[in-house]
Amino acid sequence: AGWAATYESEFVARHGYVGYLRVVEQLVEHLPQTEAKIIDVGCGTGVCGKALGQMGFSVIDGIDISAEMLAEAAKKARGDGSPVYRNLLQADLTRRVPIADGTYQGLVCAGTFTHGHLGPESLGEVWRIAAPGSICSIGINANHYKEAGFAARIEEDDGRQVISLLDLVDVQTYTTPQPDVTEGNDRAKVLVCQVNALS
Repeated sequence: AGWAATYESEFVARHGYVGYLRVVEQLVEHLPQTEAKIIDVGCGTGVCGKALGQMGFSVIDGIDISAEMLAEAAKKARGDGSPVYRNLLQADLTRRVPIADGTYQGLVCAGTFTHGHLGPESLGEVWRIAAPGSICSIGINANHYKEAGFAARIEEDDGRQVISLLDLVDVQTYTTPQPDVTEGNDRAKVLVCQVNALS
């Protein structure tokens, strides 16, 4: 909440944070249909949504636990002045969110599966709100990927055909060296998967 107003100037710009762009790029590569209904999970101030809007996606919703972050996201506008986000929802992904099963054809998530945020147990809720056949692009802190159980959960869900793993891309999180981060925290895994029909 306290970071919302300065997140983009203090973190995105000053640190050269580009991890969210890598997540967006992977979605665009695997989901070229710009009319697809997209959900930005953990949307924060709306940097992913703005990038998606610039790439032509027209129906973007956002969800975040922080009302203050959502207030910043609501300010994001397209070139014609219209809002980037169609709907913004305050909700906690560690619980069931008030979104119907299979609502979205595309999903992005950047900066949410990292230190002190969400663990792999929240992936089930992510899969639930994604429609069968939808494409998900999710950034996961590289240090957390195995240590926090993401690798095991993704392997399990892929094996059970809940999802089909399409790609796992190792990306740089920042454009400039970060002296205040430990080794591995300057990289992320971008998980790209297709959500399958659940029985």
